[in-house]
Amino acid sequence: MLAEAFEKDFAELFKAKVAKLQLPEKLDLKDLYERFLKQKYDIQLEKSNLGGYLDVVQWLVEHGKANVEATDNDGWTVLHYAAEWNELDVVKWLVEHGKANVEAKNKHGKTVLHYAAERNELDVVKWLVEHGKANVEAKNKHGKTVLHSAAERNKLDVVQWLVEHGKANVEATNNDGWTVLHCAALRNKLDVVQWLVEHGKANVEATDNPFGKTVLHYAAERNKLDVVQWLVEHGKANVEATDNDGWTVLHYAAERNELDVVQWLVEHGKANVEATDKDGKTVLHYAAERNELDVVQWLVEHGKANVEATDKDGKTVLHYAAERNELDVVQWLVEHGKANVEATDKDGKTVLHWAARWNKLDVVQWLVEHGKANVEATDKDGKTVLHWAARWNKLDVVQWLVEHGKANVEATDNLFGKTVLHYAAERNKLDVVQWLVEHGKANVEATDNLFGKTVLHWAAEGNNLDVVQRESAAMADVINVNGPEDFANLLCEIRED
Repeated sequence: MLAEAFEKDFAELFKAKVAKLQLPEKLDLKDLYERFLKQKYDIQLEKSNLGGYLDVVQWLVEHGKANVEATDNDGWTVLHYAAEWNELDVVKWLVEHGKANVEAKNKHGKTVLHYAAERNELDVVKWLVEHGKANVEAKNKHGKTVLHSAAERNKLDVVQWLVEHGKANVEATNNDGWTVLHCAALRNKLDVVQWLVEHGKANVEATDNPFGKTVLHYAAERNKLDVVQWLVEHGKANVEATDNDGWTVLHYAAERNELDVVQWLVEHGKANVEATDKDGKTVLHYAAERNELDVVQWLVEHGKANVEATDKDGKTVLHYAAERNELDVVQWLVEHGKANVEATDKDGKTVLHWAARWNKLDVVQWLVEHGKANVEATDKDGKTVLHWAARWNKLDVVQWLVEHGKANVEATDNLFGKTVLHYAAERNKLDVVQWLVEHGKANVEATDNLFGKTVLHWAAEGNNLDVVQRESAAMADVINVNGPEDFANLLCEIRED
């Protein structure tokens, strides 16, 4: 205990500084311990002058009646701080004499043991478990146990002790179904990964809840090559394991542009380059879709990936590269991968259809000028590339296709015999309608083959007043629509027909 003289000096010193520190009149152990002892203010006293932190804590609790369970704004108690700072003597005294709650949680749901473990304070961890009876399986708000925290922070000594002596559950899962091994792997903690598998008997094939991803999936996705290699070679992890969407480990590595991991998985892990997910998409589909040119090149040149592989919708790798505007990938696939520019999906749409539909003008231009893509190619419904561009209001593409691609403005589809202008009017694409009529010289009086309807009919049926007014102005000798009332009358006449 403190000597009488020191107790008096401490009390006088404290009183002299209270006003400057702006502390509450009622002593708060948390404030004093955090502010005073950690010297965040201007009281310059060494531990030796105070006889150590423990003496101060004892005095504050026994004489100052400080509240041991006081919490700061984040819910931290004094015991949280003592454990985090590895002050074992303070931890012991607070628990044994101050009756501090070992299981107190802060706003993050972390107990005192969580902080001791993730800071690698092994002595504190041991004491809290063996003498403080701290719950090894306590979880924070994310469902992570103390072992999760120690593993993801690479605290191998703590991990070993918790498993061997604390009997911590290696297969405990957090709210996302991550095991301790998941956390260690995705944080690239190879030492911990090795120990958990070899000594902790952790399940290498454990999957998480939301996605069904194994430890190897996460290691590959996060480019943890050392962990990937060890898990496959020593942990015997399944390279072809699939998640809930059918993604293999190679899918994740390719989609994230982890070329080193992709190369190793194919060359050493013998990963299947042609593996498909539930949508029928290969690894190459995803690499092309995400503009991972390095991965695309390697998969084709060294992995012998099939450039013409199709997914369940019949779309090739080039379809995805084009619709995502990945021009570099498009160029390489055509020039070096010999990808078929005229390949069609299950609906008969070519790569150019998809590029036009998504307004990828750079890709459209390159495909036509360099890839020699057919501007007049039609899908199963007879719609040309221009139909798709007009239908989805892609004015820049419409203009280029007509002016430079020489696309046929009067081309009709197979379903109704509708022209490009019919579709633009029906979908209320006024900008496209105006340009097609004024610059593309589209025929306003063109009728479809099935119903004999004009552009104006289709605009009215689509409830598109702006287009109706525009077209009626162009057809003043035929019909006049000056406002909502006239529009309603026209609509009634059309529907009666």
